[in-house]
Amino acid sequence: LLAGLLLGLAAAFFMSRLDRTVRSVESVESLGVDVLGVIPHLGEALAEDAPKRGPRAVVVAQKLGELIVVDQPMSPAAETFRMIRTNLTFMSQEHPLRSIVVTSAMPLEGKTTIASNLAISLAQFGRSVLLVDSDLRRPRIHRVLEVDNKRGLSTLVEGLTTVNAAVRATRIDGLSVLTSGPGHADPSELLHSPACARVKEQLLSHFDYVLFDSPPIGAVTDAVVLGRIVDSV
Repeated sequence: LLAGLLLGLAAAFFMSRLDRTVRSVESVESLGVDVLGVIPHLGEALAEDAPKRGPRAVVVAQKLGELIVVDQPMSPAAETFRMIRTNLTFMSQEHPLRSIVVTSAMPLEGKTTIASNLAISLAQFGRSVLLVDSDLRRPRIHRVLEVDNKRGLSTLVEGLTTVNAAVRATRIDGLSVLTSGPGHADPSELLHSPACARVKEQLLSHFDYVLFDSPPIGAVTDAVVLGRIVDSV
């Protein structure tokens, strides 16, 4: 019994030493990385209320959860997005971070939700903001902001449309959107082209901030390609 207890404690100790999972703000800061904010899990309240509210109410709650800054402006999550906005705004005074890529490690980690709410927070701060859907594989921004996707980033980079024709206003003051546009055979090559860098500069001449919602960095190289031409990731 004593030997088994000691072996169990030793195994638990070594497993904890080998575990490199990031579980806290302190573990992130120990890597020398600044933490802009900690967003609460937006699905927890929905999961708790689901048995009480019924299927229809759950669908409405899911829709509200996507644009939390607009639909629930007094919630802790909305306040966190505003804190991240403030930290980004004052992070680099000499070289403002005007073009930003939002990505994640794996799919379904909330990058589109974060990109959308961060863009809205910046727009509410009195800035002109463009949210670009650079996920040419599984675009979602046009559904979140309820705009059509006939023209967008792909057609703009290919020279098939103009900025004025491709960019659309949204129901949020100060926020415009550039959807992904029709699918492309090789999204990475399209984003890596010199034309994409020129389009980014052209967009920055029209807006204070340009936020790119990109695919997960652990799945494809699109975010890495975009990261080379923007101010921050």
